[in-house]
Amino acid sequence: MNKINKYFYNRSLGIFIIRLVAGFVFIIEGWSKFQNLPGISGLMVHLGLPAFMGLFIAALELVGGIALILGLFTRIFGFIFGIEMLVVIFLTGWSRGIGSHNFELILAAVSFGLVLIGSGKYSVYPKELPNIGE
Repeated sequence: MNKINKYFYNRSLGIFIIRLVAGFVFIIEGWSKFQNLPGISGLMVHLGLPAFMGLFIAALELVGGIALILGLFTRIFGFIFGIEMLVVIFLTGWSRGIGSHNFELILAAVSFGLVLIGSGKYSVYPKELPNIGE
């Protein structure tokens, strides 16, 4: 079994795949918000936030998604995205049930996970964590 494990155990590659997919999702979400800024600004006002938050969130998701893919400021953007997803869940309410927030919950968990593990070896700014407790 150890021979097989050495071929499939690559922590840094796993972190890179998670960063790549999460970054891609945030880029898509940010870009779609840019495509409909008046609608997003209206939604922000409806949720009790200032209209400029639509532009801010769109830019944050686009720039932050690119940064996640590159491995730049991974912990910072992970924290910001995690908080953003929790705020989305809070603002849209639990009245629709937990199932309607699966997407936001997964993104929050992945984002906070990236805060804890960092960017890994495959990044523009590699910062590998020591293998403590493994």
